Amino acid sequence: MLSTQEITQFTEVCTRIGDEVADESGFVKIRDLLNRFHASVIVRPLLVEGMLATINEQPGGGPQSQRWAVLIDSETYRISDSDIANESSSRPLTPRLRNTIAHELAHSLAFRPSEFGITLNHSNGGGIKSSFVRSIEQMTEGLSPLLLFTDKALKQLVKGRKTQVSVEELDELRQRLGISREVLVARLWRLRAAEDGRFRDSTALRGLGVGIGEWTSDGGAHLRSWPLYINFDRNIAPSVFRMLPKQNHLAARTAFPDGDWVLSGGRDPGGHPNSPTCGRVKLPHLTCS
Repeated sequence: MLSTQEITQFTEVCTRIGDEVADESGFVKIRDLLNRFHASVIVRPLLVEGMLATINEQPGGGPQSQRWAVLIDSETYRISDSDIANESSSRPLTPRLRNTIAHELAHSLAFRPSEFGITLNHSNGGGIKSSFVRSIEQMTEGLSPLLLFTDKALKQLVKGRKTQVSVEELDELRQRLGISREVLVARLWRLRAAEDGRFRDSTALRGLGVGIGEWTSDGGAHLRSWPLYINFDRNIAPSVFRMLPKQNHLAARTAFPDGDWVLSGGRDPGGHPNSPTCGRVKLPHLTCS
């Protein structure tokens, strides 16, 4: 298991790298992220979406003769070098591909921590213990959002705000940063563990719960237990946020008994259930605890 100090180091490194390579709006170009990790992308047939590899520049060479590569499955992602080179905030690569690459780059930290100033207590005869590598893999999905949803972007989101952010604003931000809903909410979740509270205590992100749901064939919805961001004063939150961590794919009609509400399969307050504004429909009576 990783110690608290080691987790903090990995978190700080990824946060710093994200800000270093981001443009003024907070958008991270994948080519700049690859360059910062001294890595390249190789597209080829694989049995998985992506994986990390090293390439020896010289046969029999040591660590200094190696370079890093992110292997991407050519059947899942049909991209070229020019697609990566020409990426911009107005034409980002797909969110899934961006997170796959960021995930593998974050994973590479387990094999070369000293290169990024990380001090570990898991060395074993000059190498890295396999249990430590497994621990890194388990936390990698928590690190990749730091590389793509940067502090720069968060600062712009909350700066000077006196009101909560809206679903529309979060969705616009997600699209502008080229990230998925899962990455966005996972990044917000990490704010709950931040010690400085710079963003967590902002009015923009207080009194707020953000999660992800999936529409079902009967017109209702299921709510996912992860990722989930909850930030209410004195930890007094609507009861649905107490139920979700204990039950994945919670039926919305269980959390919200009002059958007329859109998430429970009804039509109140109107509009198609797939409308991007459905997250701002009026809430039925909620029990807080």
